[in-house]
Amino acid sequence: MKKLLCAGKKRKGFTLIELITVMFIFAVLASIMIPNMRRAYFRARLSGCQSNLRNLATAISQYEVDKKHYPDELSEVVPTYIKAVPECPVAEIDTYSEGYLVTTDRDIYTIHCKGENHTIVNLGTDEPWYSPSSGLGPNY
Repeated sequence: MKKLLCAGKKRKGFTLIELITVMFIFAVLASIMIPNMRRAYFRARLSGCQSNLRNLATAISQYEVDKKHYPDELSEVVPTYIKAVPECPVAEIDTYSEGYLVTTDRDIYTIHCKGENHTIVNLGTDEPWYSPSSGLGPNY
C-alpha cells in the first residue's frame, strides 16, 4: 500500500551523499589549483620586475652614451632618460635604487631587485639582476 502511495510522486533534489561527493571533488580541485595560481601570479610579477630592469638598463645606456660614464645613482637618469625609477611589482616600492651598484671608475654596473621579493618563485636574495656584460640573471 505504501508503495502505491509513493509511486505517483517524483523525487526532486540531490541526496546528501551526492552533495558531499561534489563538495569533495571541488575541494580536491581547489587544493591543486590554488598553489599553481599563486605561483603563476608571482611569475607574472617577476616578468614585470625583469621588464623594469631592462627599462632601467636602457636609460642607463642612454646616459652613458651622452656622458661617457655610468651614473653614480639611478636618480641621475630621472627624468631625462626615464620618467621615474619604477617600483618592483611584488614589493610595490623602489627596490632598484638600493640595488644599483657601479664601480669606482664608473665603467661597470649591476642593478638588483633588492630584497627577498621573489623567493616564492625560487629566486634568492637580491634577484633578479641585470648587468651589461651578462644580461638579465639569473639564467633559467
